Amino acid sequence: MIGGSYYYGMTYSQTHFLENTFINDMDVSNMTAPEVEKILSQKADGYELKIKFRDGEEEIISGTAIGFKVKPDGSVARILSSQDHKKWFMCFFRRTDGYVEQKTTYDPDRLDQAVNDLPELSKESMVKPVDAYIELQDKTFTIIPEVEGNWIAIGKVRAAAHEAVKSEGGEVDVASLDAYKEPKVRAKDDDIVEKCAKYNKMLAGSITWELPNGETLTVDGDTTKDWLSVDENGNYYRDEDLWEDKIEFWVDELARNVNTVGSDWRFHATNVGDINVSGGDYGYSVDKVTEREEVWDLLWNGETDEREPYFYQTQYTSGSGIGGTYIEANLSQQHVYIYIDGVMVCDTPCVSGNVNLGRGTPTGVFQILYKDTDTDLKGIPLGNGQYSYVSHVNYWMPFYSGCGFHDASWRSSFGGTIYRTDGSHGCINLPPSIAGTFYSYVRTGMPVVVFY
Repeated sequence: MIGGSYYYGMTYSQTHFLENTFINDMDVSNMTAPEVEKILSQKADGYELKIKFRDGEEEIISGTAIGFKVKPDGSVARILSSQDHKKWFMCFFRRTDGYVEQKTTYDPDRLDQAVNDLPELSKESMVKPVDAYIELQDKTFTIIPEVEGNWIAIGKVRAAAHEAVKSEGGEVDVASLDAYKEPKVRAKDDDIVEKCAKYNKMLAGSITWELPNGETLTVDGDTTKDWLSVDENGNYYRDEDLWEDKIEFWVDELARNVNTVGSDWRFHATNVGDINVSGGDYGYSVDKVTEREEVWDLLWNGETDEREPYFYQTQYTSGSGIGGTYIEANLSQQHVYIYIDGVMVCDTPCVSGNVNLGRGTPTGVFQILYKDTDTDLKGIPLGNGQYSYVSHVNYWMPFYSGCGFHDASWRSSFGGTIYRTDGSHGCINLPPSIAGTFYSYVRTGMPVVVFY
């Protein structure tokens, strides 16, 4: 009887765990290895992976959805086989403990799909971030704040989910993954704030040119607001070439409104009436190079300036016409007049350039370049160091490229048609008796109107 019981117990313990046997603190007494493995594997049935998002929303991925389960490795059977079957009866007097490391497995493809299917990761629900940018609104540059968005890099979430499942972790915090795409430019960033302030300062600047005719020409924010370029992302910037083109256009516009050099002049000729005189170099001429350089800085720095233009040359009198003070040389009549403030103060016959020899006095509106006394006028230099002619004059008043008024002591008569065959080399000869008086009225810069 005793022998039979002993044999039964020894045989039974080969397929069943002995009394007082615990695996992973679970009582497995009298269980078979498959029965124990089934119970241990059931622990995977309740596995869940929680995905937490930035806005407080959470999603749960169940272990069943991803094929999560315990993978038997034979360790339970090894514990069973390690029992001392011959001393099976000793189990009633002592406890035996074993430990099994439960290795889990899952389907990676099903996990990827489960993550992809989360509503928070659908393209329809995700909003891409938008950088803060500058916009021109009602003549003021304004910073439009960034859009935070909720666009998530799905790949980072998938990778974190795999790591969590492999380690049997139960949670993935998306915010901690640096998976949310962030705006690169925010409304409070120093760079965009400084740019916006700079552009608005530029708009506040203005240049007002005071023109010789009493009118003004203004460039201000209404104009310069269109001088900034916009890149493909909608960001404003200063394109150097465009800016230079705009500056050049307005300085050219200034010159078009001011310059009178080379103009056709309407002139009231003595004993003739109103005529048009063209040619010459008299008048206003804007120094565009200097003007561009200064206006560039003034406008870009947002300064306000009321100014006269820089000139290469100005007129003797303000306004757009010749004015009431001038020298009139009527070459057809061979007569010269001086007017001061509209009053004739001097008139005299003259001899102008020899037209028969192609030395006719140039016509147009010029100005007295300078005045000199007791000087020699010299012709073309010759190879022997001499000049084609040397004429001493007491009064010299040039107005254009070697041509000017001067006394001619070598002449005994003036006026008439002398100039046609016995005229000067291009100058306007004056009688010595009147030259001094003539000289006394002449001023540097005074306009000289020469015409036939």
